[in-house]
Amino acid sequence: MNRLRADLMLLLGTLIWGTTFIAQKHANDSMGPLTFVGVRFLLSCLALAPFALFEARQSTTARLSAGDLRLAGLIGLCLFTGASLQQMGLVSTTATNGGFLTALYVIFVPLIVWALTGVKPRAVLIAACIFSVTGAWLLTVHGPLQSWNWGDALVLVADMAWASQIALAPVFLKRTHRPFCLVFVQYGVTAGLGLFMGLAFEPAPVDFHIAIPSI
Repeated sequence: MNRLRADLMLLLGTLIWGTTFIAQKHANDSMGPLTFVGVRFLLSCLALAPFALFEARQSTTARLSAGDLRLAGLIGLCLFTGASLQQMGLVSTTATNGGFLTALYVIFVPLIVWALTGVKPRAVLIAACIFSVTGAWLLTVHGPLQSWNWGDALVLVADMAWASQIALAPVFLKRTHRPFCLVFVQYGVTAGLGLFMGLAFEPAPVDFHIAIPSI
């Protein structure tokens, strides 16, 4: 895949991700945030399972090592932490605030990469981070940007998890060249933890009913 196509795919992913904040905000009205995270990523995991299986069958590289699987699990844990803290934050903050604060993860990514690899961020990358955050801020100028609350703080803390996930993903992909496998494992870990913790600590969804057929 050439650089232009890769950049366009990332741009499309950003567009899809950015439009979900309103839906995520309203999802908290009918179920707990952890339950929503579990259900959301379970559906994604099931949808991607055929692609991960096809990739595994077509792969010419060696089978994944235990270290590769541990790294994929760690990346999944980062995803679960980021998604859960973000969703819990959206209980009390607005979709606008959540979108802006989540965009701040772009600042942390090059810093974490620097810490992991020793590669200092280039000047153009620093400038891009500044422009990105400035653009996200401008989008909130006429929105309901309110004073900070605990939800805003959770979303901001989630940025560290998002940034760690993004920084670690290339390490796994460089070793294995298995993107669908990574996504499948990430989503599986997030779905499992979300559903387990949601069922353990949150009330049942508002519209949850068990249909018992009449005899």
